[in-house]
Amino acid sequence: MALVNTKWYYASIHPEFARNEVFGYNENAEKLDLTLGDDGLPSDLPIFNEFKSMLLNSKRKFFNLTFDGSLYVYRVFPIFKNLADYIVSVHINNLARHTDMLLDAILDCDKLEQLEFKGVGDLTYGNTTRQQILSLKRIYFEGANLTDFCFNNIMRCAPNLEELGFENCNILIWHQAIRRFYPNYKDSKKKQTFNSLDIFSYVNIVNYLETAKNIKTLRLGNNYHIFLNLPIHIKLVSLELNFKNLCFTRDYAKVGDKLSTMSTLEYLDLIHFPCCVLASCVPKLCNLKRLNAHYFLCGYQDECFSKVLNSLKNKKNLKELMMVSLEDSVPLEIPDCTLEKLTTYIGLTNVFKITRMSQNLTRLKILNGDILTACDYKLIFKNLIGLQKLIIDHCFQLDDNVFSDLPINNLKALNTLHLFHTKLTYQCFKYINNKELRKVWITDVSIEKCIELNDMSDFKNVLKAFSGFVPELTTLNIDILKENRSCQDIEVFSEIPMLISTVYNNFKKMKICSIN
Repeated sequence: MALVNTKWYYASIHPEFARNEVFGYNENAEKLDLTLGDDGLPSDLPIFNEFKSMLLNSKRKFFNLTFDGSLYVYRVFPIFKNLADYIVSVHINNLARHTDMLLDAILDCDKLEQLEFKGVGDLTYGNTTRQQILSLKRIYFEGANLTDFCFNNIMRCAPNLEELGFENCNILIWHQAIRRFYPNYKDSKKKQTFNSLDIFSYVNIVNYLETAKNIKTLRLGNNYHIFLNLPIHIKLVSLELNFKNLCFTRDYAKVGDKLSTMSTLEYLDLIHFPCCVLASCVPKLCNLKRLNAHYFLCGYQDECFSKVLNSLKNKKNLKELMMVSLEDSVPLEIPDCTLEKLTTYIGLTNVFKITRMSQNLTRLKILNGDILTACDYKLIFKNLIGLQKLIIDHCFQLDDNVFSDLPINNLKALNTLHLFHTKLTYQCFKYINNKELRKVWITDVSIEKCIELNDMSDFKNVLKAFSGFVPELTTLNIDILKENRSCQDIEVFSEIPMLISTVYNNFKKMKICSIN
């Protein structure tokens, strides 16, 4: 075993592995009774010190680092100083205040490619000239308390930026309020400098994009004002928009018209919008490789879907399709020629369409599993042999009798299996025998027999046997049937921690186990 571990350690140093490995520190893991020093900060952070020592002693050539919390801030500088040539991404989460010192330390990493701020309460920077990082291609803000001045400071450090994203950042959109700080911003004859320390405005972001030369991806969340004012020269490859907070319905038409001009788009994610927007833009986007659409119905849905579905026939590069209605709807008649070339499909379906799906399909999520019969489940496991990820919702007709007859091991590449709202019992795990599975999540699992016997021993034995069938499993989630959980005062529920311990003891690669 020591020889195996040694070989794996050195193998994991290889760049192909290291680039996908994330090292994270979370202050919540530290003990709560920390002794404070003279500066009012914890004098000893044992977990952070161990984390820092692990990084500094590592032989890896690439590091993706995540820091969560505020305790570490003044002790993090040695990490950036010593590993500056090897850090490729930094993710800062839940930090009360972000200052010049920390930003300068991050910007010393001249190989940095990604920078994320999530839940950063206050970004406070001075007006100093900072070095540029030519390799920095992606910056993302989520729940960050930005100002125009701070945003400009960060953007100047990334002249080759290709991806920019915002989510829940309180971006000011009201013209009357913006005019208080920038009285000339609407006057084309007068130059307006956007550098307020008090607001974060969409016009400043648009002003930055006017001069950005390499932007290919925008994740705008619900900031559709930025999208409507995008400069003409921006040639996007990927776009994410959420219309949930759209203020005026007349803007839907504007969004549709704007989208229809973006012929370079290959990846499009649209959330919470009427199907008429889809009908106005999708037929004109010929280069789409992925279409992710969460829509609600309008008064002309039949006409809209006819346009969209007919246009899919001409999408030669389309590989990923997600069509999710936010209201009750019937399955869309996706053209057979489209289904046959998809690698990912998420949405409503019907039995006939399952037979038309290709063996190239690697990811399938069926939202209306209530229509599936025993024969339909067999078709999925018999025909879709390329599946790597299978998720089925509303499995109201999936019980142990049906499940026991399914050729699950026929899906040789399957690594993720999620079955929601089932009629299964805990005995179902005896029938899952795919050795490549990594993640299993099954809900509404009945343990009625265990309750009757007031004993979980049989469930424990089933899980032990399951570990032999699926030895590579890393994640197991079992949601017990609600009607059974209502009896939690019964003594048998006190044995659930024992079941979880059994899982960890028998599944050698298990990382996450939840039974509730």
